[in-house]
Amino acid sequence: DVTLKSLVYNIFANYYLEINKNDKAIEYYKKAINTSDIDNHVFQFKLNLLYLYYELGNFKEYENLLSDVNIEDINSYQLKSKYEELNGRLN
Repeated sequence: DVTLKSLVYNIFANYYLEINKNDKAIEYYKKAINTSDIDNHVFQFKLNLLYLYYELGNFKEYENLLSDVNIEDINSYQLKSKYEELNGRLN
């Protein structure tokens, strides 16, 4: 099931992030994003990746990924407010 698979990829990404293997974390966040078919999960996985890009100072990837997200498509108020906050960091 793709939903379960994407959630496992996200868990792996979080694990790699925790042990400072950022390249592996990025790889698994991308796998989670590309595997999930649930919009809110995709938005959450992208949010996780955005935080990592920002923390690493990888602003080109940060801006590219953020520009790929239409905030109006996000149904969750919490996710939407987090994206709006991240979007404000660019200004």
